[in-house]
Amino acid sequence: MPLRIEALEDRTAPAALGSPWPDPGTLTLSFAADGTRVGEAASDTATAFAGVPAAVWQREVLRAFQTWAVQIPANVALVADGGQAFGTPGPAQGDFRFGDVRVGAVPLSDDSLANASAFDWSIGTWSGDVLFNTRARFAAVATPTAADVFTVALHEAGHVFGMEHSNDPTSAMSENYTGPKTGLSAADIDAVRSYYGARQPDAHERVGGNGSRLTATPVDAVLGSDRLTADIGPGDTDVYSLLNASQLGQLEVRVRTSGVSLLAARVEITDRWGRLVAAGTATGPGQDVTLDVPQSLVKLGCFVTVTGATGDVFAVGGYEVSVARTSGLTLPPQVAERLIDNTPRGAAALDGRGAGADGFAADANVDSSADVDVYTVRVPPTTNAAPRAMVVSVTNLDGKAHPELAVLDAAGRSVPFQVLASSGGVLTIQVTQVPRGGAFYVRVSNPAGADATGRYRLTADFHPPVEVRYSRLAAGRLTTAAPAAATGLTVNNARLFEFVLVSTAADGAATGGATLTVRDAAGKVVLTLVRDREGATNRAVYLAPGVYTVTISASPGATNYWAGVREVSDPAGPYDPGTSTTYPEQPPPDDGNATGAVGEPLPPAEPAPVRPAGDESLTFEAPAPPPWYYGF
Repeated sequence: MPLRIEALEDRTAPAALGSPWPDPGTLTLSFAADGTRVGEAASDTATAFAGVPAAVWQREVLRAFQTWAVQIPANVALVADGGQAFGTPGPAQGDFRFGDVRVGAVPLSDDSLANASAFDWSIGTWSGDVLFNTRARFAAVATPTAADVFTVALHEAGHVFGMEHSNDPTSAMSENYTGPKTGLSAADIDAVRSYYGARQPDAHERVGGNGSRLTATPVDAVLGSDRLTADIGPGDTDVYSLLNASQLGQLEVRVRTSGVSLLAARVEITDRWGRLVAAGTATGPGQDVTLDVPQSLVKLGCFVTVTGATGDVFAVGGYEVSVARTSGLTLPPQVAERLIDNTPRGAAALDGRGAGADGFAADANVDSSADVDVYTVRVPPTTNAAPRAMVVSVTNLDGKAHPELAVLDAAGRSVPFQVLASSGGVLTIQVTQVPRGGAFYVRVSNPAGADATGRYRLTADFHPPVEVRYSRLAAGRLTTAAPAAATGLTVNNARLFEFVLVSTAADGAATGGATLTVRDAAGKVVLTLVRDREGATNRAVYLAPGVYTVTISASPGATNYWAGVREVSDPAGPYDPGTSTTYPEQPPPDDGNATGAVGEPLPPAEPAPVRPAGDESLTFEAPAPPPWYYGF
């Protein structure tokens, strides 16, 4: 009896299974390490693919998925797998811990080769997962006793994209394995396109495409690190012309496919006469290509050509092309100022996909400490007269520090905002002054003194303002002579508390960073907030009843600070009259702190008045942006 993948009712063409992926253009795939839990079993690809090198069978799996993806507006990017158990709770698409599609191997029934799950909201991260049978035999090339990996993976990839079985023996979705297949049948292509549509030219193609120097897409090398998102279709060629390159020193051109698609790209740099001066080819699917622009071309102008490097399915896919300055920056002063301030010229529109009706989202990269990304966000129209706020959140998806955020109005002026959350890899801010029908620019960058490089997800949502009120614990100035201040906090009933610390440099010797430490009565540290540069940070902690000491310290130099706390959780059970917490009525003597009342609102986002000379209780002068400044 021939090996079967699974049996289903008669069909002459593939039908729909499950639901289409909500964002097929950003699919990811990961190979789970052996030992990863799959229910009560553990993944064991070493047994399933015994005798086949991992690089070989994994490439065949990628080739199978790519065979479907090139027919539709889909990209499949290879990502690392975090090793969490299959079916771990999480989003059905977009979980950064592992791929949307996970590949493993476990024992299945004797007459089955593999199985897969289509996208289904109700099964969460199980969506898209492919499991090969460790009881079957696989080979790179089919033998009388082993099925070829590509044909089996092609069938399972069809299920992942929502295709059901077909009774057509030429279809990749034929339920019985009868030998190797080289690709999709015409019916397979029609079926998957009826589900997702056909692959379309990217936004830079325009009428007639951008495949020649005459129709090249301009890339502004001055206002870079300019990054364009594009796509190579079957037989496609994309050409880019570098603008304003004569004002720069050394340039680097990067075509990034890692984390984007399985495209294997060929990149060429030619001079204005079409002569080839530099070229590079990806070492494999989803591998980046980086080229230095010869110094001799900087003043003459040049073109960048991107094509598929192979004659197979890996010659198709999405990519990002960017131009970055690497040395010898010699800009006119007015241009240098634009670069430092990062005006919103050329900003990318923040996409509405993947967010709510009044929300926007984007996934991108901070490529280096100098990389800056700017997005336009348009306020959705509404007839509701109630106030609305814009909440912007950025998350580093690689486990590093969160990127820095800045918000500019339509004229490029800094907009003050409040920090709602700043901890680890996540920063969330709120802009309360949101004009209906207006527009903002959101700037994402690597913060000074930290490493936020890598992938990030940016979201922007509009809803009624979040009112945040803190009780002021302490505020003032720390100096080299008095580098720390302390105050007390008494908790009468157990609660969840959020602490906030805001600091800024008061002289040239300070970094503006500060540390807030909360200790219980025994001296045990229960919370530490660290800000290594000026800005704000906050975090919540569950505190049991007791007396706590809150200490704020800073490195040498003069540093202004403001520390506050608020109760986050409400008590359960009978009503608890009065406050559950005793706040300091006045600061300890001689520590330079100022105090505030219980329930003091979040420091307003307007510049604070400058205190008279000699009054160091709170001297937060309104700095030029960064716009995180609370201005209390």
